[in-house]
Amino acid sequence: SFARGIQEELFTQEQFHFIAEGVSSDVGLDKEIDKVGLPTLERSFRALVYANLLYADANQQSVFYQGLQLEIRNVFSNQGLHYLS
Repeated sequence: SFARGIQEELFTQEQFHFIAEGVSSDVGLDKEIDKVGLPTLERSFRALVYANLLYADANQQSVFYQGLQLEIRNVFSNQGLHYLS
């Protein structure tokens, strides 16, 4: 699975950054927030990707430790907190 790839470090550093930049480049967790169905599934998947990227970035044992750009880290954290509120 995608999450397993991040957690078990099956991606390269370049792929990790590509994923992070890709999911941070659009409207994020607010995308079609007023709709259900497929948009809800997409938001849930995006939230899961955010959580996995942030976890790998914060894990001192990970090869991805502190690998996220500060701006991207802040976007993921802020959007996640906003989404949960």
